[in-house]
Amino acid sequence: MLIDAADAAQIYSIGYVSRFVGEPAPEALDDLLSRSAAYNSRVGITGCVGILRSDVMQVLEGPQSAVVDLFRKIQIDKRHTDIAQTFALNVRARHFADWSMVSLPFGVVVGMVDQIRRVHERP
Repeated sequence: MLIDAADAAQIYSIGYVSRFVGEPAPEALDDLLSRSAAYNSRVGITGCVGILRSDVMQVLEGPQSAVVDLFRKIQIDKRHTDIAQTFALNVRARHFADWSMVSLPFGVVVGMVDQIRRVHERP
């Protein structure tokens, strides 16, 4: 859902792909998603994640300092490898305003990343 932001310049979004080191157990993923949602809620981040076996694609959005700080933590997290940022940009509105972190099918997240880049990147 696309929600208008009160101050669009303050909404920043980063998308990335990575691989988990090994395929995590479903219980470990549930725990990680739960802890991530709680943290994101505290710092004003919303987003989505798609996980297919060990492949991860995630979109983070919120205040730039919070999003950049979280992405830096992900970059040094030993559970991730092969991290590649797919975009980093200011967006006009949150795409995931209702979710501090929602898990979606991997293909849906790929489509969301393509949509966000088409709508917000300048030619």
